[in-house]
Amino acid sequence: MRKQKVILVIVLFTMVFAACKQKPETKIIGFWQLKEYKNNQEVAPELKDLYKQHIEEYVRTSSFEFKADSTLITKEKGEMATGKWTVDKDLKKITMYDDLLNSYAVVDIVSVDDKKMVLKSKNQGFEVQMTLEKTENK
Repeated sequence: MRKQKVILVIVLFTMVFAACKQKPETKIIGFWQLKEYKNNQEVAPELKDLYKQHIEEYVRTSSFEFKADSTLITKEKGEMATGKWTVDKDLKKITMYDDLLNSYAVVDIVSVDDKKMVLKSKNQGFEVQMTLEKTENK
């Protein structure tokens, strides 16, 4: 009888532990507001102010919603786009697919926690780094 109780306790403990363990992608699921955007693009001196305004508007109006069903909703300047997303098991890369443009983007995850995610991409010498903040507001 004692042996059965020990086995039952072990089975229950294992079930509770497995139920509480989150999949890595659960850190990404949610609504993220763009807070910072940096790139290495060279801008002519006479266009720097205009370019800065463009980047500030992009940051102010851009958000990403990563849903549990792998749906991705992006918003920028009032425009909305939908697609799909996946993440690798190590939380090192996110693949995003844009339905409208029929294109993929793979970005590196520099860091991610419950409140902040930093993404980085590099394509033909052009580098972008975005900092996103998880919010409840949509």
